[in-house]
Amino acid sequence: MKIKVTPASAVNIVGRVLGDAIHLKEVMDQREVLLEKA
Repeated sequence: MKIKVTPASAVNIVGRVLGDAIHLKEVMDQREVLLEKA
């Protein structure tokens, strides 16, 4: 049984992963700023 990934779902998955990575980076940047101010 092969699982066929349609381009749309592949783009959706990639977009979600990139979104999580960007969000994580923003959170880490905010943490660094808070640590510097503390």
